Amino acid sequence: MMEQIREGSQNWVVKIILGFIILSFALTGVYSYLRGGPHGNAAAEVNGQSISRVELERAYQNERARMEAQSGDMFKQLSGNDAFMQQLRKGALEQLVNQHLVADAISDMGLRVSDSQVKDAILGYDAFKIDGKFDNDRYLAVLRNQGLTPSKFSEMVRVDLARQQFVDGVISSTIVLPEEAKTLYAASRQTRDIQVATVKAADFVGKVQVSDDEIKARYDSQPQGYMAPEQVAIDYLELSEKALEPSVTVSDQEISDYYKDNANQFKRPEKRRSSHILFTGKDAEAKAAAALKEIQGGKDFADVAKAESQDTFSATKGGDLGWNEQGVLDPGFDKALFAIAKEGDVAGPVKSAFGYHLIKLTGIQAGETKSLDEVKAEIKAQLTKKAAEDLFYKKQDELERLAFENPDSLVDAAKAVGLEVKHLPLFARAKAPAALNYPKVLDAAFSESVKLDKVNSEVIEAGPEHVFVVRASDFKDAHRKSLDEVKAEIQASLQGEKAKAKAEATAQALLDKLNAKEDVTAWLTENGLKFETFDGVNRNDTKVAPAVGRSAFSQQPGGRELVSLADGDSAVVEVKAVHAYEPKAEDQPVIDMWQKRLAQQREGDANRQFIDALRKTADIKVFNTDKG
Repeated sequence: MMEQIREGSQNWVVKIILGFIILSFALTGVYSYLRGGPHGNAAAEVNGQSISRVELERAYQNERARMEAQSGDMFKQLSGNDAFMQQLRKGALEQLVNQHLVADAISDMGLRVSDSQVKDAILGYDAFKIDGKFDNDRYLAVLRNQGLTPSKFSEMVRVDLARQQFVDGVISSTIVLPEEAKTLYAASRQTRDIQVATVKAADFVGKVQVSDDEIKARYDSQPQGYMAPEQVAIDYLELSEKALEPSVTVSDQEISDYYKDNANQFKRPEKRRSSHILFTGKDAEAKAAAALKEIQGGKDFADVAKAESQDTFSATKGGDLGWNEQGVLDPGFDKALFAIAKEGDVAGPVKSAFGYHLIKLTGIQAGETKSLDEVKAEIKAQLTKKAAEDLFYKKQDELERLAFENPDSLVDAAKAVGLEVKHLPLFARAKAPAALNYPKVLDAAFSESVKLDKVNSEVIEAGPEHVFVVRASDFKDAHRKSLDEVKAEIQASLQGEKAKAKAEATAQALLDKLNAKEDVTAWLTENGLKFETFDGVNRNDTKVAPAVGRSAFSQQPGGRELVSLADGDSAVVEVKAVHAYEPKAEDQPVIDMWQKRLAQQREGDANRQFIDALRKTADIKVFNTDKG
């Protein structure tokens, strides 16, 4: 309830923002069916009709907004990848091509939408409504914001309705029978009893030999393999505000002066503790007024809260909402609470975004100014940071000047700003030492001017008040490692391959014996193997390896097969029994959901097949996918 009261006043803003986001998606979606601009500015051409670069940019921005809304911070990271964003743009173009193909097919089929259907659709857009009713001024304002005229938008809606008519009438005609969904659901809940003999590749590693000739042959067979990345050795200077703080001194007089000059900063605001009773529904105000009379007549506020408050969480505590500063709660509630004259008084009924309240003031903590002793450490830290920042920027300017004036050395700059020239031996970018592992710093360290010309970099900002200057003292280009450098690596790889082959051969021998109906008891003991039994395994069971689970559900009872496991081991999987599942009444909602999802899946498959068929006969030319 507390979170609702604090956030409730913002709900209408959120709803409006979401409304405009949804509308922008809708507008962009239907806009994309219209034909593009002149051929010279075309991103692509579909059966002789252009898709303009402007149209592509609009579709791209729509897709970008959709992904950002879904992925949040993850999308911010992805958006820095040029290859990913280019792929996103190409995907938007693919969608536009598909939409043009469908629009052409719909036109060829003669599907039409009447003016009244278009009008009804426009009147139904929530983003054009105020208080649930269509508002023409709002409609025109939104279209104007999108750069559209009413006639253009009407045509867009007409095309979109025709497409939807086709989808509803043809693509959506796929059928999934209830019994089919029930059968598939029952199969998904089926369990099986299995036994598994696992042959571990690791048991054979020490039993296989790898010759020098085999190692050299592998090395020679991969002339582009076994590459060492480029490496650079770096001398660098690091300057940060944090590192300068210990050298800064702040006097008691400075602290005292700051306290006097900034007294308002150290005031504690008044806090009030309250209890409330919440009433909701059409007659909420009347109920609140009736309850107020009962309280004024002597009934205990807490008892009424427990019996009648719709805020069930606080009701169990007699309506208690704890301590709050002014401006934290819902505006209407907040104003009434801080207008109550004295502890014990009850105000109400008070209207808020959640209904009507009776509010009881149960405590007051008067505002006061913290003493100097209470805030001395806080002020000292604040002044120390400020002084360190001032010193940092002064030293940064000096560092930047001297690093530029003496590009072949960091010594003079280091002496002038009181820093130590630090050194890092050769390292690859992928294994950068933590001290230098900042994207912008590594970009500079591996730049042509630094690694080849061996001159000082510019001042590089690694973070707020944290900079570096780097220079290369050595550089190694990417090169193929020598055989001696990779001999141990190749030997281990070949041993692993041979051990895996031995494990697979042993598992195959076991499978052959089982299929020949031989008694394998003694053979299993000789080879240090055994069967493990797993009863009641389901399709997503984590107690067996994924490959074992897949094998168990691909066989009939009594079947057995050899499977390769992800870690190089091999296993023989045998199905001992299958336990069917009979759906119960409580499973029906899930079965209904399965039926719906299967229908959606088939609709999607049908749509893709239809698009693929259109593409096979279409004349599609892509000219330019760059930003328009």
